Amino acid sequence: MITQADQSKDLTQFKADRIKGNNINISQVELITRALDDRLKGQFRGGFGQNNINQFAVDFTYYQSLNKALFQLDQADVNLDGDLWQLTNNKQNKLVYDSVQNGLIIDDLALSTVDQSFEINAAYQSKNNFSLQLDTNQLSLAKILPRGDKFNFEGTLSSTFSINQGQEQQLLNADLNVESLVVNGTCSTRPL
Repeated sequence: MITQADQSKDLTQFKADRIKGNNINISQVELITRALDDRLKGQFRGGFGQNNINQFAVDFTYYQSLNKALFQLDQADVNLDGDLWQLTNNKQNKLVYDSVQNGLIIDDLALSTVDQSFEINAAYQSKNNFSLQLDTNQLSLAKILPRGDKFNFEGTLSSTFSINQGQEQQLLNADLNVESLVVNGTCSTRPL
């Protein structure tokens, strides 16, 4: 592991050959940040998975004011099982932490491939005050669900899922559409 700070170029540089845990295996990790005006620009890159075939590269901007911290994803490329996922350009793709309200907001975080996409919007202030909206389009079940000893799934998922938790009530709404569902090699004959 190498860490260094150089005032003339990089504010921070971190490299690690491997970060390994119970369910995490990330290799060739590199984080570089640079000061740019009142913001911090950075890059985070690495690989994950058994054979390191899955790669990620994220460029971001970080800004902190008196009460809020903004983490904006400028560009993200994630190669996951042969699919290149990229940020959807016309979305906000940011996380905001408000220290006065003690809240976290995920604003229009959207990734897509040629034929798959998902988008997340969320706001969290406490376990009794939060909301989440998740929209998916044509996600491959075989690629997003882990392979198991008892169940293996194939098919595509398009969905809208939302949950709103207030002090008095919890509202949950889910609209799921699974096409060409196959479970353990057996094909479903009815649409779900």
